[in-house]
Amino acid sequence: MVTVIETTIKNDLCCGCGTCVALCPSHTLNMEWNKYGALNPVKIHDCVHECGLCLKVCPFIDKNPNEDVIGKLLYGSRPGIQYRSETGYYVSSGVGAVADEQRRWNSASGGLATWFLEKILVEGIVDAVLCVKKSDDGKSLYHFFVAKTPEDVHRSAGSAYYPTEMSSVITYVLENPGKYAVIGLPCFVKALRLASMKNKELRDRIIIIAGLTCGQMKNTNFTKYIAHLSGLDEEIKEVAFRCKSSDRPANNFFFNFTGVSGKNTHFFWGGELSRVWEQSIYSTRM
Repeated sequence: MVTVIETTIKNDLCCGCGTCVALCPSHTLNMEWNKYGALNPVKIHDCVHECGLCLKVCPFIDKNPNEDVIGKLLYGSRPGIQYRSETGYYVSSGVGAVADEQRRWNSASGGLATWFLEKILVEGIVDAVLCVKKSDDGKSLYHFFVAKTPEDVHRSAGSAYYPTEMSSVITYVLENPGKYAVIGLPCFVKALRLASMKNKELRDRIIIIAGLTCGQMKNTNFTKYIAHLSGLDEEIKEVAFRCKSSDRPANNFFFNFTGVSGKNTHFFWGGELSRVWEQSIYSTRM
């Protein structure tokens, strides 16, 4: 039976979302780090069900519905809906930021995503939010988790230019009835939409999906290299991306690194960091 291993992985197309791992009824796949510092599914035993579900939820299989088709199915008939080829379907568009200056300062940009996710928890619209936060498990620096309180969401604020995957949180949703929101990159969102088309429990339980703008998928080597440029000469314990400085414009942010010994270093966006970013587009093969 052909799986994503013979298609997506073989052709270096995997974004590492982990959706195929969570949906596989045979538990054939597992997410593991590859030699390039990216997360990919690997086959741990032969496929039993041979259902092809892993292919049907992969965002990079040509036969699957594309974003325009999915968008039309979800929103095409809604009153007041608009469409542009650049953005897809939308009701309105705008810009903004939270009014609280301290919250805006601590956010990656304007703090609206964190505010929105906290708001839907407080108002009981959802029971939990699936989002990314710093990890202390010794295996990765960031990971997806289930945020059940506004405080949990607040601790996840900020950008993470680091590989993460959703298999464990998708499994949690499948095993625990409730109302959920998810925030993720476009390729992750597409995978969730495809999975929801094939799985009624996901379709009923994930009621809000918030998409982020993607600025390229980075691997762990990107973070390690910037840490090296910052002067950190030891293993990374923690990294914070897009930190703001009071004496520089907000768009000249910096990465802040903490080593295992407690040593702290930082590196600003201007100059070398922006060049490294631009030169690491094919980040799974750095």
